[in-house]
Amino acid sequence: MTNAYTAPVRVTVPGAPPRTDIGFHAVTEETADGHETAIKGAVTDGLKRALRSFGDRFGNGLYGDQAPVSGAPSPQRGPVQAQPNRNGSKVQTLRKRLMELAGKQGFDEAQVRAAVQRQTGRDLDDLAGDDLGPLVEAAADKLRERQQAQAA
Repeated sequence: MTNAYTAPVRVTVPGAPPRTDIGFHAVTEETADGHETAIKGAVTDGLKRALRSFGDRFGNGLYGDQAPVSGAPSPQRGPVQAQPNRNGSKVQTLRKRLMELAGKQGFDEAQVRAAVQRQTGRDLDDLAGDDLGPLVEAAADKLRERQQAQAA
């Protein structure tokens, strides 16, 4: 059985609702240093996740593969993009994907809606595509981490 740490992190920025997320990091070495590294990793992961929910200023815009060329924006990992569905609604597609990812982790719609309310300060139905993209990406990352932990 692998040991791991989780760390809830709440970030407050003046003029914006606070954002909360949970970081996770597995213990790779059963030593004091291994546990210390896992604790710090969980806090760092939680902080990264919470900051990413603020958008490019605090999140995805900080991820660049190379130094910016003078005057050019740095390359970044783009937010989750949804192709419009038959009804043409990117937002509906993102909401549906968020529910699918949460369902795979054992959460029902009420739990997802409550978590979105806590994290963003708004109802799921009131979020725009730019707000939903980071939530979908975080849910996909958590599912991937959970699957990797189970496989280990």
